[in-house]
Amino acid sequence: MPDIGATAILTDVSSGSSACTILLEGAIIKGDLERFHERFGRPKEDGSLEGEELDQQVLCLQSPGGAYNVGLDIAKYMSTLSISIQTRITSESYCASACTFIFLAGRTVEEGETLQTSFDRAIEPGGLLGFHAASLNLPDDQTYGSSSVSEAYGLAVQGAQRAYELAQTQDTGLFGNVEMFAPPYIVSRFLGTPPEDLYQIDTVGDALLSGIPVFNYAALVQLDGRLIRTICNNAFLMREDGFGDGITSRWKTSRNQDAKSLATRFKRLPFVRAGGIERTRSDGATVFHSFKNRINRSRKGTIVGYATGYPDSYVGEAICFVEIETEALPGDMVNFGDITGPSTGAGYEFNIASPVRISVLHNYTMVASLEEVVENATDYEFEPTATPRTPLIFYPFDMLLSALPELRETQPTAPQATHADKDQNCDELWYERNAIMHRNGYCFGSAKGLSTFSNDGCFTKAPVLNQAERARVEVLRATEKSLGC
Repeated sequence: MPDIGATAILTDVSSGSSACTILLEGAIIKGDLERFHERFGRPKEDGSLEGEELDQQVLCLQSPGGAYNVGLDIAKYMSTLSISIQTRITSESYCASACTFIFLAGRTVEEGETLQTSFDRAIEPGGLLGFHAASLNLPDDQTYGSSSVSEAYGLAVQGAQRAYELAQTQDTGLFGNVEMFAPPYIVSRFLGTPPEDLYQIDTVGDALLSGIPVFNYAALVQLDGRLIRTICNNAFLMREDGFGDGITSRWKTSRNQDAKSLATRFKRLPFVRAGGIERTRSDGATVFHSFKNRINRSRKGTIVGYATGYPDSYVGEAICFVEIETEALPGDMVNFGDITGPSTGAGYEFNIASPVRISVLHNYTMVASLEEVVENATDYEFEPTATPRTPLIFYPFDMLLSALPELRETQPTAPQATHADKDQNCDELWYERNAIMHRNGYCFGSAKGLSTFSNDGCFTKAPVLNQAERARVEVLRATEKSLGC
């Protein structure tokens, strides 16, 4: 990293293949908030900017951090703007300490629904995002009295308090889903990591637990038993109680334990080390059930699989059941999408809706075959566990993000449902998407929305859409994004 004293600058990026429109480089220091005011404008009370509003911006970050409170000031300022400023950390770039607050403040304002915002920040494999707590601003080569130390400590605590309060702020996405500025997992990293250390978000587990999107990789996997086990292990690791209280009521050392130590702890659990669990039969005999991974294709045209050997204190063993919607066959290499760039509700996620469903079978006594579970599913009591929206669920928890499959034009792509006609122009896509919102009582806030639909009879800013409408809107928005609308 460069010298912390290198002053941050904002540079327009007008050439090259980068998706960035603006690049921030250097340390965050006093006066940098004014630079943001000069670049983006001074916010008025209604959230608009003085002068002409800018188009959507993509702010790429390359900063070792610096003044904690200045980073917080800039993040708070960005949250008042009515324009989209998405934030990115590209491959081989870095954003640490005070810079992370600016990164977390990235968000998108929906075209046509100007009051609807969604956090929009993402990291590319190979990029560095690092958190730590505020430090005492006291040079090491001097001696200080108690008053100086107390003052410095007070400023550090004030910074931590401001960071915590900012972390609690929320945005409401298109479908009324609440999004946090900083989820509890991230809060634990920037409050619990010593100032002299740096906790990096650089593994699949970190991304899954933090909710930080990852872009520019191919969701390429082989449909086999190992994939089923990986998906199930990730679901187990993401749950506080595993699959049913089988170890203790809280097997993690803390609710927001970091992903790296969590992965290590998981590998040391008795059932993982043994490759299965012991069970007591009704006749009192003890038998060892080793791990089994099975995968097949159901009559409904989906991939189904299970992984056994997870502990459950109530029935002795839990079975993890996975369904994957794809036309591919077991053993095939499948690309579930090139994750080329995040957008609200799409881009870093599956193309339309998650093709993966994970359940846990708790009244499991003995399953002779996967076919038995599939054909007699109503005889078993399944607990829906997760419907992951990100393809990262396919990869090992402790896998480095830099090791994710690279984008290749020649990779096989799984057949994906598509409903949006890409020959439609941006105006047609915008109209169809907002017509769905209008039918469900949405109250428009933009001049374009008001002139096109009006607000006669409207009653909400967060309309409730049915499943088909939600899927259609996601496709329309993803198509608008791909066309640069």
